[in-house]
Amino acid sequence: MSLDPSPEPLEPRESPEAREPAPEGPFWRARLLTLAATVVLLPVLVAVTVMPIGMIVGVITTFAFLPGSTLGTVLTYVSVLIPLAGIAVAARYVLKRSGWRRPLGIVLVLYVALALPLLPVTGMVLLSEAGLLHTPEPVSMHSEEPPWFPWAYLLVGAVLLTLVAVESLALARARRGRDERAGSGWGGVVLAALSLLVAAAPMTAVSYESAARETADDVAQDVADIGELKHPLTVLDDPEWGPWWMDLQLDSERYRVDYHREDGVHLEVYTVPLESEVVECWEEPEESDCEMTRIRVPELGDGELRAALNLDTPAKPIDTSTIVYLEVPDSDRMVMLLPGIDQSRSFLQGRVRFDVSERELLELAEGLYQLEPDDTEAAYDLALAARLAW
Repeated sequence: MSLDPSPEPLEPRESPEAREPAPEGPFWRARLLTLAATVVLLPVLVAVTVMPIGMIVGVITTFAFLPGSTLGTVLTYVSVLIPLAGIAVAARYVLKRSGWRRPLGIVLVLYVALALPLLPVTGMVLLSEAGLLHTPEPVSMHSEEPPWFPWAYLLVGAVLLTLVAVESLALARARRGRDERAGSGWGGVVLAALSLLVAAAPMTAVSYESAARETADDVAQDVADIGELKHPLTVLDDPEWGPWWMDLQLDSERYRVDYHREDGVHLEVYTVPLESEVVECWEEPEESDCEMTRIRVPELGDGELRAALNLDTPAKPIDTSTIVYLEVPDSDRMVMLLPGIDQSRSFLQGRVRFDVSERELLELAEGLYQLEPDDTEAAYDLALAARLAW
C-alpha cells in the first residue's frame, strides 16, 4: 500500500481571454463616456479660461509695451499656452485612466478642431492680399464669421464620431482574434485628423459666403448712414492716404474718418459743429491759445478759408500735437484735422508721439472735400475701404 495519496485530477486552466472582461464592456461604459465628456467640456473650458486670459493680457501688453513688440507678443502667447497646457494635461490623464491608448494624440486633434474655426476668414484675407487667392467678393478681416462656438462643437463632434467608429472596428477585430489589443491607437488619431480636413472644406466655403455677406451688409449700412447725414461728410482725397476707420454719430452730428499711410502714420478728420473757442480765435486771435490763418481749399469754397492752428500741449508722456480747425463756408460746421497716435509707441513707456507736423496738416487740408449724400458710388468706395482696412 502506497503512503502517497493519489493525486487529485487537475482542473483545466482558464485562458487569459476567459479571465478578462469582454473588451466592449469597458469601452461602452468607461472610455466612450469619458471621451464624450471631454469633447463636451473642452470648448467650454477654452472659452471661459483661455480666451479671456489672452484678451486681458493682450490689452495690458498693448499699453505696457510697444503694441507690436516681441516681448508683448511672447507674454500674450505664454498666457494662452499655460491654461491650454493645463487643460491638455488634465484631459490626457482622464483619457489615459479610462483606457484610451493615445490620449495625448486625441487631445491634440481636439485642439486642432478648436483652432480651425479661427482660420478660414483670416487665411482667405491674407492669401487674397498676397495675390495667391482670388475672392470674387470682398471680405473684411473683422468679420465675426464663422461663429466659433457652434463650429467648434461640430468639429470636435466629428473627431468623436471618427474615434468611436475606429474603436468599434478595433474591438470587433479583437473579438475575432485578429488583434491582440483592443483600441484604435494612432490609426484613430490619424483618421480623426483626416476627418477634420474633410470638414474644413465646407466650413471654409460657408464661412467665406457668410463673411462676404456680412461685409456687404455692413458696407450697405454705412452707405445708408452717409445718405442720412444732415450735413455733408468731409473726406480727404490724397493718394498716399487710405481710409482706416469711420464713425458716424448721427445724434450728435459728429462725423469722423481716420486715414493711414503705408508707413503706419494715422490722420483723423472730423466734421463737427462749429465750436465757440475756434470762433474766438478767428475773431480775437491775440486773446486765445490758437493761431489764426487762412488757407485755400478749392473743394470747400472759393477764395481763402479761415483756419485756426491749436498747438495742444497735453501732459506728458504725450508729445506736442497740432490740431487744424477749418471753417466750412456757409454753414455752422467746421473740420478738425489732427494726427493719430503713433501705434508703435506706448503710453506707459512715455513714447507716444504724433507723426504729422503742422505744415503737413495744412497741406493735407487742401485735399479735403465734402461728400454729397447722393453720391452713392463715392460713399460705397469710402465705406468699403474703411471696412477692409485692418
